Amino acid sequence: MKNINTYIIFALISLVFFACDDDLSEHADIRYPDLEIYVAPDSTGIYLGDYYYDPQLITVNKEDTIFLDEAAYADYSYEWRLNAIAGSFDTISNVISTERILSTKLNLSIPSSYPYYLVLRVTNKDVGIIQTFDWQITVLSKFGQGLLIADTEDNGLSSDLNLLIAKAYNEFAVTGEDIVYRNIYSEANGEKMSGLVSSLSFMNSYNNKVLFALVEGETLYGIDNLSYTLDGTNADYFYFEPEVIKPQFISSYNGTIGYLVNDGILLSHGSSSTSKFSYEDPSIYKYNFSNVYVTKWDRGSYFNGPCIGYDEIGHQFVTMTTSGGLKEFPEPSNTDDWAFNPSNMPVDLEFISGDRNGPWSAPYLLNLMKSKTTGQFYVYKIGTDSSKEIYGDFIFDLANCPDLDRATAYAFSETYDEFYYAVDNELRVVILNTETPSYSISYSLPAGETISHLLIHKKMDGKTTWSESENEDGEIVSEWVSSINNVITVASYNGTEGFIRTLPIQYGGAGGIAADEYVNTYGGFGKITALTERY
Repeated sequence: MKNINTYIIFALISLVFFACDDDLSEHADIRYPDLEIYVAPDSTGIYLGDYYYDPQLITVNKEDTIFLDEAAYADYSYEWRLNAIAGSFDTISNVISTERILSTKLNLSIPSSYPYYLVLRVTNKDVGIIQTFDWQITVLSKFGQGLLIADTEDNGLSSDLNLLIAKAYNEFAVTGEDIVYRNIYSEANGEKMSGLVSSLSFMNSYNNKVLFALVEGETLYGIDNLSYTLDGTNADYFYFEPEVIKPQFISSYNGTIGYLVNDGILLSHGSSSTSKFSYEDPSIYKYNFSNVYVTKWDRGSYFNGPCIGYDEIGHQFVTMTTSGGLKEFPEPSNTDDWAFNPSNMPVDLEFISGDRNGPWSAPYLLNLMKSKTTGQFYVYKIGTDSSKEIYGDFIFDLANCPDLDRATAYAFSETYDEFYYAVDNELRVVILNTETPSYSISYSLPAGETISHLLIHKKMDGKTTWSESENEDGEIVSEWVSSINNVITVASYNGTEGFIRTLPIQYGGAGGIAADEYVNTYGGFGKITALTERY
């Protein structure tokens, strides 16, 4: 088993199991004291790279606590054991030390949401009396909250995973250095994933901790999101194996509900440990999807579910609930009053990207669409009102936004009426405040780099800054604000090296990025092919 540096949290649950030989007639004139542990292992969370625990053994005589001295320690032998399978207190365990002082990395354990049991057996060398002390411990992954990055170094023949733990994605990283864990999949499995990973979906419910990595048209990888060992592939994640396994796109709602487009069919995955992707009979399935987008939290409930897709057969927007039900948008009651009908769209439109925006009481959806006939781009705004009627609110004509046909990435804000698109090394922003909006260049990367992915930070409460102030001690310190909706992640490639940049959005609503001194750059990747947040 590979070394896995881990954090552990010790919770002392009991001092149990006193075992001794009933026949002590040979030693009837000697009293061997009951031993106790004076201070239990630390329960505040310990980095296990160089874990050290010195169990102080004591005896208690009435109200007096008597510590064993070093000479007395030599009268005993010691054995530390850790059970092999988390969540079970059984006889399958491994000896991890035979010294009184435990100093180990617990290399025999793997991270798990279920507890392990750490057992110390103290044996009196003279008569063989054994006393046992046990603690419940949770072995946690070193891989914390951050950005998961798929990349390739051989033009898509194989892919690996990396994790960036930085301030923008993890508020606890503000006090420390940013960390990049590289090649974590191949390190855990001894080989890379075959093919080019095009989308990632992080699942983190209590009973279901799987990261899905999708190689479009070929393979759905399931990866344990604590140890990053391979959990399964393809048919392992379906209740009934589909006639065709052709995964196209995968995402998740709040890390609990998964959504997969497989051969044009939209499927869902529940949050329990036994859940798998649902089954639809392709012979009677009347929809066809190429990709979908998943809205944050429950604002999507106004649209009957968080997962929004565009049906290319019925030319309509539909939604999938958290329970996997697929629902068409109802026909608006006053079609003539609206800009368009979301349940009956023009037949030549192609769905590109989208997201939701607006206040809790009246959210709306912004959808980037392309005309197959003219090549022109539009943003279709789907609204709702207090009665939760869904209607086509407005159509933004993007004729003044050139090069959308060459754009390599898109990202919608959920706070401001703006969306970003990438052309070559330029990050462009479009403010949706007029019928025919124009673009402006929000940020330019170094010449020779090409932007491949954009991701506006929406889930984890990290931190970002674009200013400083003087504190009470006269020190100049950064003024930290939440990174949610205030940071856009940009992935790029210059032909030899991939980069991640976190750009603070200082002027929301105008697409204004903070000065370069507040932009963080992380290099050393291959060509980046997919991003998702780990939380």
